[in-house]
Amino acid sequence: MSAYNLIINYSDGTTEEWTFDHNPNTEVNEWIKQDTGWVNIQGILINLNNVKRMETKEIDGGTD
Repeated sequence: MSAYNLIINYSDGTTEEWTFDHNPNTEVNEWIKQDTGWVNIQGILINLNNVKRMETKEIDGGTD
């Protein structure tokens, strides 16, 4: 079973990464449409105004 990493690069140069058991691209598209600028990613609030780049990568679900 495939898993996906969502990698977020911030304007200050830091990076965060989350793993999903589904492709998060639909969610990312919905986040970008929101007016608030804040999204909840697995319980953590992220300010999209500080995001420089988001990327999803398919990974092998059997790896850690």
